[in-house]
Amino acid sequence: MSTEPSTSSKCIINTSKGRIDVELWARELPNTTKLFLQSCQGQKLQRFDEVRSNGIVTIVGGSPEEKLEVEHHARIRSCRRGSVGYDRNINRWFLASQECSVDDKSWTLIGKIVGESNYVLRRMVDESQLDDSRKFVYPPIVNKTEVTVPYFNLGPLPQARRELSKEGKPKSPKRSNTKVQLSYEEVEEEDGDHEMVPLKRIKPPPGVADKDRIDHSTRTQALIEEEPVDEISLREKETLNLLSQFQQRQKGRDNILNRRK
Repeated sequence: MSTEPSTSSKCIINTSKGRIDVELWARELPNTTKLFLQSCQGQKLQRFDEVRSNGIVTIVGGSPEEKLEVEHHARIRSCRRGSVGYDRNINRWFLASQECSVDDKSWTLIGKIVGESNYVLRRMVDESQLDDSRKFVYPPIVNKTEVTVPYFNLGPLPQARRELSKEGKPKSPKRSNTKVQLSYEEVEEEDGDHEMVPLKRIKPPPGVADKDRIDHSTRTQALIEEEPVDEISLREKETLNLLSQFQQRQKGRDNILNRRK
């Protein structure tokens, strides 16, 4: 069971090999931890430089201007796989890819890597090519660092970071100055000032007299009269023939009755 205290600050190191999540003991080791967080906020970490024989991976960039005094805490004494610290001898931050012994005279352990980030660091070491001095031939680059839980008041962001955040914010739509008119008195007064334009009578083209004009109703009646009448259908003719025969028979019967009388 680990006796280490709970962490109180968090940050993220985004590299060309993957993301590394870091948790820090800001409450127990305030001086060193605050400087590391300021380096992350200022985007000062640049790349990973070398892998020592004990598995320590050093970082270029973000080193303090002056070497820091070593800080210790009674419950933070061992360097485990994924430990994060500061080496006063070379004035650099480092990550531990494996468990190793602690140099109490020059090391300050400030935090640890958590989650899947341990595999990212291990893969970074195993898959990278090192030269004779154990430096990376193609060093992994630190693309971006983020402080998610600062714990301290780290002050304003750097100028470049502020400009980036401003550009990233969506622009709020400008309010239009369109005014809605609630009174129409002025409009009515203005409309009343306009003069009435008389309608002009359209003159017929040359050669067409008034007597040649045809009234619409008269023209419609003429068209109705000119419409041809449909011829009587064959069925209607048969009906008329039967009716005529019936009338003749009825007339013959009437003549016979009159003679008998």
